[in-house]
Amino acid sequence: MSGSFRVRTRSGTQYLICLDAPRHIVRFPGEAERAPDYENVEVAALRKDAEAIPLLQVVNLTVGQRGLMALDIVGGGVVTARGTTEVVDILPLADLVQINPESGAKIGQVARTLGWAKIFHVPYTSPPLFVLDASAPRTLSIRCYEKLETGIAAALGSTEFFLDAAEHFDDKQLAEMNEL
Repeated sequence: MSGSFRVRTRSGTQYLICLDAPRHIVRFPGEAERAPDYENVEVAALRKDAEAIPLLQVVNLTVGQRGLMALDIVGGGVVTARGTTEVVDILPLADLVQINPESGAKIGQVARTLGWAKIFHVPYTSPPLFVLDASAPRTLSIRCYEKLETGIAAALGSTEFFLDAAEHFDDKQLAEMNEL
């Protein structure tokens, strides 16, 4: 099997799963609608949330069952089992959106205008994933975030995308992302 998929679980966590090389997942905890029995349950933060993690094997991803994947979270091929709550739906995603240099430059300019030092695009993700460098002290307002989302949407057209922020990037992560 190949392609990219969005997997939603009962806890409201979404996974973007790419089965094409390089195979990876990106986890977004609590980003989707939760099942009623999970409305008052706090979704745990896990290592490398909102970051592309190499996918070694899909053990089980079946609607109505708990998911299980083998990931390389720490690097070097060390297997980490990642389980999910029951899978609610699995949606195939459209072809990968290519971020052309002009769109990338516009997105980078909008981010810097709003006070962000850096914004990265994680390639091979669908919908596109953008990550803000939140390592420097900065006050983030909802209005600022919405302006950045508007700027990204304008640069991409009507394409759906994800926007997140991280406070720390290791050298491997930086090598896998494109700075805009």
